Amino acid sequence: MKKIALILALIVTVAMGAVAQPKKLSKEDKERLFNGKVQMLQKKLGLTEEQVKDFIPVYKEYIKSITEIKRPNRLKVKPEEMTKDQAYNEVTEQLKFKKSILDVQETYTGKLKDVLTSQQLLMFWKAEAAVQNSIRDHMKGRKNGWGKQKDRKVKHKAFRDKKRSEKRRIAAQDSCELELEQQ
Repeated sequence: MKKIALILALIVTVAMGAVAQPKKLSKEDKERLFNGKVQMLQKKLGLTEEQVKDFIPVYKEYIKSITEIKRPNRLKVKPEEMTKDQAYNEVTEQLKFKKSILDVQETYTGKLKDVLTSQQLLMFWKAEAAVQNSIRDHMKGRKNGWGKQKDRKVKHKAFRDKKRSEKRRIAAQDSCELELEQQ
């Protein structure tokens, strides 16, 4: 548990640096982020030390292949304002991107089957997506109490609970005073 907390703290530290400075991550930060991902995947998949040694080069190669795929630019024009041709071209670009990702995943599924058991391989893609989402959420400050919205809800709930307990205390005092007056 302490290891996971340490890894998440490391990832958040790297992520906060990335958010504060929109520049690219340094080699050391990328390496720490990668090692954090590997450790999280090791825990989620239950990898042995031997599997981790074989897994790291294949996973590193996979990450490199994925990052080389050029993501289509975000829409500069609202879909409602596009011509039919522009909209069709946008759809085809997005489909090409998704197909490229799927092709890479298919290639690395073949490579990972030599390193992971069938059950681990089945869990890998889901675990890898969860790790990526966790990192993205931490970078955006959304999850596990990091986000402003959650903080507001917690503060509001605490305030509301404090008000309720105050009302109960006053009601109990009033009822005690009434009982004393009646006696």
